[in-house]
Amino acid sequence: MSEKKRFKRELTVFENLPNEIIIDVFDYLNGVDTVYGFDRLNYRFQCLLNDFVKNFDFQSVSKAKLEAVIALHDMHRWRSLCLSNESNTCGQIQFFCESYPLVEHVSQLQSLTIIDMSKNYQERFFRQMRSFDNLVSLSVGNICGVLVQSIRLPSLKQLNLTSCGHTQWITNFHSLEKFRYKIISKCHRTMGLIFPTTLVHLKVTYNTVDEENILLRALSQLSQLRLLSVCNTNQLSRLPDGVVWEKLIVSSLPLLHTFQFYFPYEQGGYLVNGDLNQTIASFSTPFYLVEKRWFIQCDRDLSHQCRGAIYSLPFAFSTFYINSLTLDTSISTLPLDNGTKTRNHFYSKINTLVLNENCEVPYNGLMPSNIVHLTLNSTLSSNWFYFLPVLRDLHVTHNSSMTKTEFGRLLEYALNLRSLTIASNKLKELTDNYTDEAICNRLSDQIISLTLDDPNSNLYTVSYMAKSNLPLSNIFNMEQQQQRTGCQWLHRLINSRSYRISICLFVVILNIVDICVDWWFFVYNGTIKRGLVFGPPRQNTLWAIRIFCIIATCTSILEIIQIIRDTCQNRPTSLFGQITNGLTLWFEDVPLLTLNLLIVICRDGEVTYISLTKAIIGIIASLIRFFSVLLNKWLIRHDYQRKDNLSKFFNTISTIGVVFVFILSTAIHIIASLPIDSFGHVYLEKPSDFTQFKFAHQKYFHNVGVFLRSPKFYEKYIYLTDMDKIIEKSPQIFLYTINHQEDVFCVKRTNRTCFQQLNDSDVQIFDRQLKTKSIDYSIAFQFQQPDSYYILGDIHYNVIRCDDKTRDVYSDKFELHYFRFKDNINQTKTPLVNSQDQTYRYYDIHHDFESIEYLWRTGLSRCSSTSSYSPHRSQQITVNDCT
Repeated sequence: MSEKKRFKRELTVFENLPNEIIIDVFDYLNGVDTVYGFDRLNYRFQCLLNDFVKNFDFQSVSKAKLEAVIALHDMHRWRSLCLSNESNTCGQIQFFCESYPLVEHVSQLQSLTIIDMSKNYQERFFRQMRSFDNLVSLSVGNICGVLVQSIRLPSLKQLNLTSCGHTQWITNFHSLEKFRYKIISKCHRTMGLIFPTTLVHLKVTYNTVDEENILLRALSQLSQLRLLSVCNTNQLSRLPDGVVWEKLIVSSLPLLHTFQFYFPYEQGGYLVNGDLNQTIASFSTPFYLVEKRWFIQCDRDLSHQCRGAIYSLPFAFSTFYINSLTLDTSISTLPLDNGTKTRNHFYSKINTLVLNENCEVPYNGLMPSNIVHLTLNSTLSSNWFYFLPVLRDLHVTHNSSMTKTEFGRLLEYALNLRSLTIASNKLKELTDNYTDEAICNRLSDQIISLTLDDPNSNLYTVSYMAKSNLPLSNIFNMEQQQQRTGCQWLHRLINSRSYRISICLFVVILNIVDICVDWWFFVYNGTIKRGLVFGPPRQNTLWAIRIFCIIATCTSILEIIQIIRDTCQNRPTSLFGQITNGLTLWFEDVPLLTLNLLIVICRDGEVTYISLTKAIIGIIASLIRFFSVLLNKWLIRHDYQRKDNLSKFFNTISTIGVVFVFILSTAIHIIASLPIDSFGHVYLEKPSDFTQFKFAHQKYFHNVGVFLRSPKFYEKYIYLTDMDKIIEKSPQIFLYTINHQEDVFCVKRTNRTCFQQLNDSDVQIFDRQLKTKSIDYSIAFQFQQPDSYYILGDIHYNVIRCDDKTRDVYSDKFELHYFRFKDNINQTKTPLVNSQDQTYRYYDIHHDFESIEYLWRTGLSRCSSTSSYSPHRSQQITVNDCT
């Protein structure tokens, strides 16, 4: 048999593997990747996915992939779920909980992990947790316990929590056995620590000087505790006292068999060897060494004996802080008969180093194959380079004194380095302002994620994914990065509750004022009377205003309800809020401002305050909405805060609506700020005259007279007086006498003048005594000053019969009308036109006048006037003069 046949490789198709092996493979994979990769492959795999894939970790998973997995898999079968609000999935938690409410979809979960939850959303999140009766394990970070109401999770056995020191809300977890607790003191704590008395395992991490005493009091109630782990990360703490801990354990923790701790200390400049020896002796009693066999080590610095750390052995924590220049002077209570091999395993859990001092020689107990994270607050000696073969994450703080040469050598040894966090000025320094090609090229080749940490502006954000072929100087331009991260303070501002409450109040008040202005706008335009030049809008315009006022009231109320709801739930604008915003813009602001503009372009110096008020509100509202859209575009750049297609649609039409509202409102103000001449052109010679009645007087009333229609001829008129005289010298009284038998009529203002009708066209002066009785009428004109009803005022008149003042005089016998004289009428204005010697004629509507309908076309668009072209009769005018 040939060698090839004996060792022939047979390929096995993955689909041909038995179910047991496939299920084991699935257990090694994240459920997200499993479903995304194997779904709909065939019926067999579909059944395996539905029955055995139950753990889903969405950390670092895009929004599109999350939605795809949810669409492919039944959420009610899930048993474990992880959501994250980290930099690359910012907003994931809120998006998931709003799109897929926890109570309705995943209340059957047994394990739930929430990473970096926003405090603005935690209250609503925990309200949904009340029905999680099957939850066994819960991990949640960055919350404020003061804002969380007490809830019951009857099956919860394991809790991993990062929060403030307020733990009152977890006391009802009566089945809780394991509790990992990291205390972050970012809020005012009203009471001491309180732990459920059922705890068996407790791991506590804190970073305050006075937390130890509070912790000791809380631990005295945990009689069931078997494992206790305490880590103090505050480097300025006092020396611990082993006697105090011994008394606590003996009196209150009888079942405790594992005690792990890390206590750094710094005692100022007064620590002496006696103090340190006394502390070590307190952990060297028979209780520690013989009964419990708990051993400690004290890392100290001979040059700074006041500073060091005391911790239990084996070292129980993943992070190891180096605060000494050397570790060779460490003191340990571990018996000498324990070999070196045993000691080496004491540090096997360490994967993160934090160098606060320039320690020249690494401790030989550390395992280089475990160190994947390194934080440098000082210089890194070259002796440490051999400990960095698997280093993946490096954080160089602004306090680090590393040189460019040392940084270059570190990169040579740390071949697996993928993530770098560094201050921007430090990066410039270590790369010689991006001119060191060797370092820049190595960074460009190795670093996948770069975080710029600038302590001067307190910006701690992942700024760029650096895997690229571009040179470092082009990829990491500091000015561009600061522009990208410079709006973080705005992000914090708009997510603060006080900001949202302020915006809510402002929007509610603005909407209420807008509703009032809309109805005021309708009522006001409906109450305008037909006066000189201007009258009320046409009926179809008034009906349109009324309809859109009703719509505006409904949409504004919806917007008020929605923004109050969003504010109470402490969340950004929801989809319904975006819909109401778009409806308010397009069915209230745009139509009413358009109608307002149509009214304004038909008016010129007489634009009402209500029109300008509506325009001002439109400008304010459009600016607010514009800045809201702008801020969201700048600040909401993450995958889970991007909008879906429906949200994008309403955002787009809202943005277009904002532009229209701003243009309409601005146009109203511009048009209202410029006078229009009689030809519809902008009058720029004396714009200061625009707001004065004088401009309208010159434009509309100059050379306009009041005429009385001839009693015999419909298109023949008798001149009485100029409109200017009535306005300036109100009231004006005329005596009009008529004699039908002799065809004579007389007009008297100051002097009496009589005329006799000769034929249809000619009239002559009549200066003889009348033989028959005449009828005298007294006509009084009075100017009504401009007010809210009459924009440019109005001319009112009354007429009485002198021989019988109580007798009603019908208006059709005294038909008055406004006309403007043509320019060719240059003679002195008299009741009739002097055509020849001692011969007169009536004023003719076709030859002597300009149409007042054309003259009183108003505004920029030369609109037809809705006013009256004749004076209005008013019985309130008293007429007594018949002489």
